[in-house]
Amino acid sequence: MPVLGSEAWVEAFGAACAAGGARAPRSLVLQQELTDSGTAWHLVVGPEGIDVVYGRHPAPDIALSEDTATARAVGRGELSAQQAFMDGRLRVRGAVGRLSEVAAVLATLPPVPGEG
Repeated sequence: MPVLGSEAWVEAFGAACAAGGARAPRSLVLQQELTDSGTAWHLVVGPEGIDVVYGRHPAPDIALSEDTATARAVGRGELSAQQAFMDGRLRVRGAVGRLSEVAAVLATLPPVPGEG
């Protein structure tokens, strides 16, 4: 299995998201950043579905930053994003109010791929 945040991992996650068929009424770019490795990927969520892209987006609507251990725990369901945020382990910047536009879509995302 690919390592969290690697190009292979992002590709696997993107395939799982595309297979889910989730859509949002308006487009939104949500970037995920791993602070300890500098790795980033972003989700483009919109009427056409979800596209997951390795690397940083030049102008994400929202960016989430955390270390790899936090990302793993949230991805596995061992820690909620809300708790990570309240604990200071997850930082959010950008148009945070827009999260409500895609909350239902994000709730349907598949589990993150495992690691090897």
